[in-house]
Amino acid sequence: MCLQRELHRGRAELRLRGDLEILYAPAADPDAKPGQWIELHNPGATAWDLQGCVVTGDLAIDTFDVDVPLVIEAGGYATLGSGTQAELGFTPDFPMPIGVGLFNDGDIVTLTCDGVVIDTVSYDDIAPWPVVAPGTSIALAVLDASANDDGAAWCSGATAYGPGHLGTPGAPNDCP
Repeated sequence: MCLQRELHRGRAELRLRGDLEILYAPAADPDAKPGQWIELHNPGATAWDLQGCVVTGDLAIDTFDVDVPLVIEAGGYATLGSGTQAELGFTPDFPMPIGVGLFNDGDIVTLTCDGVVIDTVSYDDIAPWPVVAPGTSIALAVLDASANDDGAAWCSGATAYGPGHLGTPGAPNDCP
């Protein structure tokens, strides 16, 4: 999810655009939750703190609060990951709670802050979505948050990292 939140007169004004990446099927065990991650990007000119925001999955069990400061600097990235550094191939900026995960055959992920839905992404594992091998991320190629639900706007990760994974957690996506 790519997002920008600017504070204006005590209210959150929200704008969405651009760079999102998800790995939902880890290489070691595609059906396991450890190794899954979501990347968020702040394309704005000011830092944004996600503390107090809620990430909701397709099922209530896959919902969690960002309960500690999680600042995404201007132009920066934040990763929310499930598992250890060895399972992920990096240390996430925010560890997702044990038991929370993403479905491999499609899921809905929503970010809500201050009671306002910032963005919802509904992905799938069949065309027009990228059909990826376990350990490969999917990344938003069209830098427009309104394209989140269009499978044709996504590409497969290509940069090798960690334990047999492809993607760019915490960095610009492989595809423009």
